[in-house]
Amino acid sequence: MTGEFSVAQFFDDETYEYVRRFVTAGEAMVAARDYSRSVAARSGLIAKIIITDGGDYTVFQWERGKGITYPPEAKGADIVFNANKAQVDAWTAQLRERTLAYQEQGLSHDEASEKAWREVQNEIRTSPPIRTEP
Repeated sequence: MTGEFSVAQFFDDETYEYVRRFVTAGEAMVAARDYSRSVAARSGLIAKIIITDGGDYTVFQWERGKGITYPPEAKGADIVFNANKAQVDAWTAQLRERTLAYQEQGLSHDEASEKAWREVQNEIRTSPPIRTEP
């Protein structure tokens, strides 16, 4: 089964390459985490890494020297970046459901996703971690 997320890494000259296409949110987060910690990233060759959803919206961004920079509410959210694939997939499912529900209530995509992210982020921080295999 394919997913709806893609991961791209950008170089200093603003060129980029996709490193994952049509994967689940969990697979995308694991790839973004791994690429942000790669030798290329640590040596300064990688300027940023993004994850886009099926609508080509940027849903996650990591930048060299800054860490996670998007969504704004996720700055410094190591719990999400260090989670295993199953945890990220579970949180993403919650986020997707809530975003769609808020859009049905008339909020724009950006407003709905921001509101849903704040709720899910609060639950992530206040709940015990999900115990699953990586």
